[in-house]
Amino acid sequence: MAKVTITYACGHEGVVELFGRSADRERRAAWLASDICPDCAAQKRREKAMQLAADAEADGLPKLTGSEKQVIWAEQLRADFFAAADKIRAEAVTRMDAARETLSEKDIAQSEHMFRDWDNGVSYIAANKVQSSWWIETRRQDVSAVIQDVVDKDLPNDISSPSNDQAAISEATLTPENPSHGGSVEITVDKDYVAAKYLKDDDFRTLVKSLKFTWDHDHTRWMRVITPFSGSAEDRAAELANLLLRNGFSVLCWDESVRKKAVDATYTPESSRWVSVLVAGDYKGWFSISITDRNQALFDEARRIKGARIYHSKVIAPASRHKEVFDFAECNGYCISKGAKALAENYIAQQENAVNAAVPQKETPAPDRLNEILQSSSDILPDLEDD
Repeated sequence: MAKVTITYACGHEGVVELFGRSADRERRAAWLASDICPDCAAQKRREKAMQLAADAEADGLPKLTGSEKQVIWAEQLRADFFAAADKIRAEAVTRMDAARETLSEKDIAQSEHMFRDWDNGVSYIAANKVQSSWWIETRRQDVSAVIQDVVDKDLPNDISSPSNDQAAISEATLTPENPSHGGSVEITVDKDYVAAKYLKDDDFRTLVKSLKFTWDHDHTRWMRVITPFSGSAEDRAAELANLLLRNGFSVLCWDESVRKKAVDATYTPESSRWVSVLVAGDYKGWFSISITDRNQALFDEARRIKGARIYHSKVIAPASRHKEVFDFAECNGYCISKGAKALAENYIAQQENAVNAAVPQKETPAPDRLNEILQSSSDILPDLEDD
């Protein structure tokens, strides 16, 4: 081992440790001297990475994440990947055009289907592979193999099915003004649930979870079960579609009314304020007023209802205070459940029946004996009888 001072091509000097025989060390020293120093090389890579990042941003690509050194490396890897992908596709198109006259309609349709898969895979990678570590880990893999792996594992099975009616799909697809994610989120609407299916995407997952969707393992989709307190399936689907559009996602939905509500934002927002009924426990048959937004003023106002009390973080009130409860609900934008309405109606009916039962009945007067006798030809009052 020997320490050698190197004068680099950039003019800077540096001390390096060289190993091996004298001849090997001399060749290594000469090779190092023909290049710029490590500091200049690092600065050059940073400048190149900054330019690549600017070019990527101009092309609509997201910023890469990771440490500074990882991002600098990954920017170059990403640029090389897409350059190679574009070259491979262009060459395939050239071969396809040259052979088109000899191909059957089935072969042509299959080739077009393969191109759609390729484009969807590249779009997915462009929009979703933002971790520098992913680009570094896949740097030695074949570009075509990487894209095919994404198509097989990350894309929904039906995203590019050749049997799809493209005109119908286009009609049912909503596209945002500034798309920032590849592919489309497919929303399915049923009276009992709303389902959403898309690529593996952190932004998408965050959005659907914010609207209380949960992962459905059996059908590999996100789903929201419709309950009496969630509003209609149509409104929940339109609310999700609207949120996705505002965040750069395209949406595929076959329900025209859902699409219209999503675009016009005319869906009824989901309410977290409900007056319902307790159906079990010590206070069964009491009104239950939810205070989910930790609004102290609202809590205090609900507590002022006569007979109200706190029960499991809710304010409850007896059925007898239905008028006050409903007035509170109207003034504060609360929804009233069917059970709560029925409770009030039953209480009112019971009170009316109780009042009717308590009213004394008018007694039937005793027969007017004198009038009966006077009207009779055979009866005579005892006091008027002859001796």
